Amino acid sequence: MANISLYMVAVGFEATRPCLSSFGGDQFDEKKQRSSFFNWSFMIQNVGMMISTSAVVWLETNVSSASGLGVSVTAIALALVCFSFGTPMCCFQQPGGSPLTKLCQVIIASIRKYDVRLPSDASALYELSHIEEEDGYKLQHTDQLR
Repeated sequence: MANISLYMVAVGFEATRPCLSSFGGDQFDEKKQRSSFFNWSFMIQNVGMMISTSAVVWLETNVSSASGLGVSVTAIALALVCFSFGTPMCCFQQPGGSPLTKLCQVIIASIRKYDVRLPSDASALYELSHIEEEDGYKLQHTDQLR
């Protein structure tokens, strides 16, 4: 039974972690602020996991297993209260279409253009300005993944 609960915690944590990171990144408009958020978020997540794992194991070993569970439940309840009170202050980005459609478009375009030679100057690439207006963003050109 204990193994099942550990697996449930692992699946729950890993299922929410990417969502929380992207939701937190949406709260900032400037690139520097967003980068700072991701750095602090990653550090706090890892330090928190290290401290909480060490503290809970120490409590369960030296005090009782109920005390370790109590600390964990208290931390989760506190996090839920903080999240509930903080939600009205958050900025919510409206979805810009189906991500599955965009993924399929990229895959089909990459298959069709497999043999196309790229120009040496990125400004010579064909751009669709109306796509930029519809979605609200445009992918930046990169020298990676040719």
